Amino acid sequence: MKKIRTVYFILIALCLVALATTFITGYLTDEKNANSGDLTIGKIEVSEVDVYYMNGATKVQYGLVTIGTGGTQQTKKGVYDVNIYDEISPDYVKNLCVDFYVKANVNAYLRVTIQDQVVRKIPNYQGVITETSIRHEPLEFNFDSESWHKQVHGNDARNIYYYYKTKLVDTTYAPIKVSFIIPKDTFGILVDGHQININENYFLHLGFTYELVQADFGGPEYNWGLQTRPWGGNW
Repeated sequence: MKKIRTVYFILIALCLVALATTFITGYLTDEKNANSGDLTIGKIEVSEVDVYYMNGATKVQYGLVTIGTGGTQQTKKGVYDVNIYDEISPDYVKNLCVDFYVKANVNAYLRVTIQDQVVRKIPNYQGVITETSIRHEPLEFNFDSESWHKQVHGNDARNIYYYYKTKLVDTTYAPIKVSFIIPKDTFGILVDGHQININENYFLHLGFTYELVQADFGGPEYNWGLQTRPWGGNW
């Protein structure tokens, strides 16, 4: 691990902002040499997001959202196309699973937000597809509430964060598997509190924003603006 002088630590601290990207690296460790005033730099990152479906004992890989046709077709990286109509299909939303793989050689906390958007796809006579976003309430996914805490911030029903309650660390920097979304028995889409009818033209576009911060030296306080843990107690 690399050492830097305190003056560089001050510059780094001034540049820290709340992380909201899909590529996460960490900052300071909890190691300090009191004699030299040096700080040791550690590393934290989300190395992989594994999105898949469990069809019984069979693992089925995800599909990404694509736009355009033929030579102009493009894939939306990090936006997953989820089936919400055909319940017997292996990639039906009830079978959805999401795991994060975290590397951290210092204590770290993970939080996640879900971006969900139901769309209706209608092809015209030339086969060109028009997508229309459907206004709906935030979808309720299944997760282990013993391991995760769901928190609504600012009284905004769509400003929801999921906090993994356990500090993550492996000094060998080996990937740590963190299970997030797990299959559920029922699934519904609500508009103004009412269930809407879904047909084969409806799909779910799904994305995730994840933030990983050092657990010590004010990581959650400075990056997330939270002085205490949302599920209670001090960091």
